[in-house]
Amino acid sequence: MTHFLSILMCIAYFGALNPADTSKAVVLKGIQVYDLKIEDRQSFKQSKIDSLTLQENLSASLGDLLTLRTPIFIKSYGAGGAQTISLRGTGASHTQLYWNGINLNSPMLGQVDLSLFPVSFSDEVKVDYGASSLLYGTGGLGGAIHMNNRVDFQQVTDFRLSQSTGSFSNFVSSMSLTKGNHLWQSTTKAYVKTVKNDFQYWNVNIGSEPVHSTNINGEQQQYGLMQEVHRKLNNGDRIGLRLWGQYNDRSLPPTTITPDSYGWQQDASLRSLLDYERKRANHLLTANVAYMKEFVRYKDKKSGNDSRSLVDIVQSNIRLNQKLKENIFLRLGANYTLDIAHSDNYAEPQELVTTRRTQSKQDVYSELEYSPNSAWTLSMLLRQQWIDGDRKPFLPSLGYKYQHENNQQLWAWSVRGNISRNFHAPSLNDRYWWPVGNPDLLPEEGWEGETAFQIERKSSSSYFNSETTLFFSYINNWIIWQPGVFNLWRPENMTLVFSRGIEQNFRYHFKTGQLQHELFTNLSWTKAENQKPKNDRDVSVGKQLIYTPVFSLQAYYRVIYKGWKITVEESAYGKRYTKTDETQYLPAYLLTNMVVAKDLRWHKQQFNVQLRINNLMNYHYQSVAFRPMPPRNFLLTLSYFVK
Repeated sequence: MTHFLSILMCIAYFGALNPADTSKAVVLKGIQVYDLKIEDRQSFKQSKIDSLTLQENLSASLGDLLTLRTPIFIKSYGAGGAQTISLRGTGASHTQLYWNGINLNSPMLGQVDLSLFPVSFSDEVKVDYGASSLLYGTGGLGGAIHMNNRVDFQQVTDFRLSQSTGSFSNFVSSMSLTKGNHLWQSTTKAYVKTVKNDFQYWNVNIGSEPVHSTNINGEQQQYGLMQEVHRKLNNGDRIGLRLWGQYNDRSLPPTTITPDSYGWQQDASLRSLLDYERKRANHLLTANVAYMKEFVRYKDKKSGNDSRSLVDIVQSNIRLNQKLKENIFLRLGANYTLDIAHSDNYAEPQELVTTRRTQSKQDVYSELEYSPNSAWTLSMLLRQQWIDGDRKPFLPSLGYKYQHENNQQLWAWSVRGNISRNFHAPSLNDRYWWPVGNPDLLPEEGWEGETAFQIERKSSSSYFNSETTLFFSYINNWIIWQPGVFNLWRPENMTLVFSRGIEQNFRYHFKTGQLQHELFTNLSWTKAENQKPKNDRDVSVGKQLIYTPVFSLQAYYRVIYKGWKITVEESAYGKRYTKTDETQYLPAYLLTNMVVAKDLRWHKQQFNVQLRINNLMNYHYQSVAFRPMPPRNFLLTLSYFVK
């Protein structure tokens, strides 16, 4: 109940601002509206998660969502634990997360915890694969994920409220309120989650027989509030301010081989973003500046360990998309980032004055896209970055696409390909973590490319799309943390990693009478192997990287009938090695989920009732070794919408 009161207080407060109030007659100057269609990069792979899937998963984390719809392998450290990314055989720090064009990867860790990002705070989720991420920045050797919020100046009052309750005392509340007209738009979003995660599981890691155990010390509380205000200027330009506060408090449960745990972690963040947009008939100019503060505290009551870290981040970007001619498109941009980090672990105890570390980045890029005719598109991107004044590797990227359509435009097929150079700089922890940080680490760098064939068919009653993608990447100076003097783990540039694979996407929508059917499958085969020994005793050469499944599958079938929606989801992962010599591994697993939902309408109001059953077959599995995952569980959600 307190969750609903908090949300209602937010509604009352921001509703009182009422920027869309039109009770008074005001004479306004005319506004000229421009529309420049900005095409996606034609030579590179990008996937977008549909709005219906976002609506069905308002209570989920971003990591849960990506598990269902993309070939990304999410390493989950148990219910309520961290969720990290592995895309195309790369590591957790090799995929970048962007919020409206702002990079959210921690400069200290170099990665993100996807469990901290609720789906309900995003209007759009897109995934860039491989070098497609170079348009926004460096470091995305695997790719990039984009969380975007839409701005639409219309006379609208859009209110959405969702309440979920489920197994293991799981309660999730989310709210969204948008009010606007042709000059103003205000959006408020709030999110509250509490869960105990006290599930039962079979422990197969102690004794000769499985033992029935309970997951303890797994409580989690999460709160979030986002506020956006946007104003359209008299010349049609837009200026906007976004504020996002997030707090997460979680206990850390024991592993399957430890009897108890006294660990606790607190994550808090404040993100602010001021942006400007100028759209004309032949160009789009955007500029933004962001200030973010991230705080993490880890405490273990038994050992007495109490570690705190704080980082302040300033980012600014300017981007120009210019149509030079009907067949020539130019993209230009510049970025600046300043990171100021404070950590007790960045200095010896007697040298507290050095616990502060800074890092600055500047980079520029340009891309030219040329279409000599209606079938061909050619592109070239160049990017250069400096870190603390030191010039980093020059990054070129080349791509092409050929598309053929028949006269009736029912069938179309295309082939595309690209090759790019990319690099990933070591994190602040890699460089400065006392006493093992290595300031002399080189950036991970290499070449990556892909080629793809796509076929598509559209008609009044069906839609068919199939895409096959072959990819590869050579990454040199791969950073490995390994034991050093006094058995202290230290990061070193040691290995050359060769990753290659194939991705097959299939989507089919069709109608039979009053039934609508949707079928989606995503198959992925990835070999990611070390090519260079760390020492004479290294037996990892030619072996699959740990926690990188060779095979993965994501699929769903959905049928819609008179407001009813029934969805069956499947996700499968092959075995994941937990030792570099492939002598130990976690077994493959297949998970089945089912979602039954019903839409009810009354005038402009809409209700949605949804029952989600996760792990329908009650499969006992581990995503990360010794971290139990929940058995079969339920989540009942009631949502209310009004426009």
